[in-house]
Amino acid sequence: MRIGNLFDFTESHRFYAYRGFSLDSFSLKILYSIYQPMIGPGAVGLYCTLYYSVPMDKLGFSAPEQQRRLFLALGMEMNETGRKRLIEFSSRLEAVGLLQTVRKYIADSDEFVYEYTLLAPLMPDEFFQNQHLVMLLRDKLGKHAVLALRNEFAAAYPADRLPPLQDSGEQLTVPFYDLFRLNLNSVDEELEQTLMQMAPARETAPAPIGTFRGFSFAELLMRIPRQSANRPYIEALRNDPEGFAAVNYTAAKYMLTLAETCRLLDEDGIFSPDGDLWVEELQYRAAQLFRQKQKHASDRNVALAKLAKQPATGKDSLLPQKPVDPASIVDVPQTLQGNMTAESYSLFLKNAPYTQVLALFFPGAVPSQTLKLFETVDFHFKLPEEVINALIHYLMANRKSIAKPFVEAIVANLLSQRIHTFEQAIAYFRDIEQAIGKRKSAAPSGKGRAKQKPKLPVAPADERPHPVSEERLDEIKKLALKLKSKPADERGS
Repeated sequence: MRIGNLFDFTESHRFYAYRGFSLDSFSLKILYSIYQPMIGPGAVGLYCTLYYSVPMDKLGFSAPEQQRRLFLALGMEMNETGRKRLIEFSSRLEAVGLLQTVRKYIADSDEFVYEYTLLAPLMPDEFFQNQHLVMLLRDKLGKHAVLALRNEFAAAYPADRLPPLQDSGEQLTVPFYDLFRLNLNSVDEELEQTLMQMAPARETAPAPIGTFRGFSFAELLMRIPRQSANRPYIEALRNDPEGFAAVNYTAAKYMLTLAETCRLLDEDGIFSPDGDLWVEELQYRAAQLFRQKQKHASDRNVALAKLAKQPATGKDSLLPQKPVDPASIVDVPQTLQGNMTAESYSLFLKNAPYTQVLALFFPGAVPSQTLKLFETVDFHFKLPEEVINALIHYLMANRKSIAKPFVEAIVANLLSQRIHTFEQAIAYFRDIEQAIGKRKSAAPSGKGRAKQKPKLPVAPADERPHPVSEERLDEIKKLALKLKSKPADERGS
């Protein structure tokens, strides 16, 4: 929780809580066994106080109350020290993904109200795939205690009495429409409208990027407090189509929800003192947030890989589609053949973020090292995104190494040759493949490839040496007698 002035966060300010889930005994065990060692009993106490402020048999919102109740429930004094402790407890909950805090301004009563949104603890299989949470738990408890906790929450597969776990077996599950038949001819519009109005107006999980159409300006502005220092700059985005499109593109690229996008826009350092949006800084912070979420979102990446095979090209898309030169259309890699045409695949490479292109080639979550490598190419080398996508296609389609030195060497060549477009990158990689093919065809095959010693001239077997004449033989003997008669030192000179 980022509070600049403690007088903006007191026991007299009102709050309300929201939760859209219910904790069972298993979830409570996770909360106390895994989360409490990381954030402490005070933060867990605040979480439970907010949780039980909503009636147990309902989901939704609690009644607005003064934060005095939180101070009393946690046994804290209503002074500066108590406020700092409550802020610290809230920050710990927010850092591990159990709480989201929003401050809203009510113009009628001229007051700030705090909204606390509770999030359910991660299940053990998700938690232990989240690297930064596991590392924090290891620092608090130690490696052996973490391994013991993981085994405590997992029931082993009885492999000695059952087939191997990898054996999928025969699928016997009955789909819904094989068993039930709905009357689709009579649609009760009044019922649907009533249910929509009764549902709590809460944001759900983000739609996959393949169907992303961007946030409207009104949606962004509604979530920015009126007293925010960045609100005038965000209001100015209404007259800045490029800046507003950059915000939506960043949200699509890094799968940001509306709340996450607004939170990033409200942070310090996102706008210049003149009010210009620093797109690179926004994307850098969004990438950090994306990498954290990517640790425990492998299932969403699988769905993304399937949906990204049909890129959105509708006229209502807020992300403009750049056409591809017909001469630069590439073949679909073998692993993706049958799912998309060469034209749609090439169009996707030129217009999609590199995070989506990587997801095409990995059936589950993209490895963190691979993601970090291309983040470096994006942020530090400043390679255009469509060129990065062409590089990914070249590496994956030709089964090249994605080791860091090899990729950085290619990036250095692309930058030195000033390749800035998708078409230039495709031509560059085609030239490389043609050069490699020519070298292979020119190289000797079979035994000819072995390194051979140079052949030395040899005298023919039928050719005999010429005989030395008597005169020449006498000259040689005289020269030998002269050399023999001279002292050794003169002979050496």
